[in-house]
Amino acid sequence: TTAGFSNNYQALPRIPTVDNKGDIRVDHYFNSKVTSFFRYSQREFNQTDTPVLPLPLGNDSSNGNVNIVNKQFAGAVTYTISPSSLIEVRMGVTKSIGGKWPIQIGLPNMEQEYGIKGLPTDPALAGGLNTQSISGYAGMGRRGSTPQFQNPLVMNPKVNYSKIFARHTVKLGWELQTIHTEVLDFSPQYGQDSYGGQFSAPTGAASNNVYNIADFLFGARSSYSLTNTFVAQYRQRMNFMYVQDDWKVNSKLTLNLGARFEYATPQWEDGNHLANYDLSTQKPFYASSGDMFNRALVHPDNNNWAPRVGLAYSILPKTVIRSGYGLSF
Repeated sequence: TTAGFSNNYQALPRIPTVDNKGDIRVDHYFNSKVTSFFRYSQREFNQTDTPVLPLPLGNDSSNGNVNIVNKQFAGAVTYTISPSSLIEVRMGVTKSIGGKWPIQIGLPNMEQEYGIKGLPTDPALAGGLNTQSISGYAGMGRRGSTPQFQNPLVMNPKVNYSKIFARHTVKLGWELQTIHTEVLDFSPQYGQDSYGGQFSAPTGAASNNVYNIADFLFGARSSYSLTNTFVAQYRQRMNFMYVQDDWKVNSKLTLNLGARFEYATPQWEDGNHLANYDLSTQKPFYASSGDMFNRALVHPDNNNWAPRVGLAYSILPKTVIRSGYGLSF
């Protein structure tokens, strides 16, 4: 510790961390025309971010119990149609869970421990001292932004086809990403009390953060807040298509010509729990069933065409000039 009324406590608590990951892959040769592979990967990360101030007080800088799980499946089949053409089909599925929960969950809630009513009592959410922010001092209680998580599920099929004929190598393909994401990111779900008004200061006294401590002891909050608990179910679709031609014009010049089209929907919420604001009418408007604009409240972009042009020119047997141009979205 050091002298004074603030910045006088130091601690370096242990932060236990476990991080495990693994992969398994199988490649299978069916015959001279068909090959395939399968891969499964998993990672799990767990960390206990012990607060600097020991329980039951705790400290609002602690992330609490952090849990991250990633699971991914990927597989592909390649079929050689002829000596000059083949098709490849791939599928990937990724499920991620990433969140943090207050280390105080499981302790008596605010009503049980302190007799303070009006705050959540659900055992999955409640427990310990809620967030106490005293201006000029380290916060006490739980971190106001927890619990918090984002859990995306991504399904990703794709198909590629290649064909060689004459001086051309043509490739074309399509890819889809279907994205479902559960999001809990509203705070403070367990309430937050702030003390910064210095209501306890004697008349005419100079400003001093010590009066914020007195406000805390008297329960004289300058502000308090509490939000509802809501898990948003975001949805999004992404489509990608391309065609490409590698054209060997002659022994010196090769052209790469192609185009790509991308269409990504805006995110929408599965239960239509979105709102936007119309500046022209000065009024909010809300999501509803219907087309993409009705659900996402944003017009999608249907014109994401991306050309690709490249060349390689051999000036001398050991000297090649390469150039390219492209647009990306």
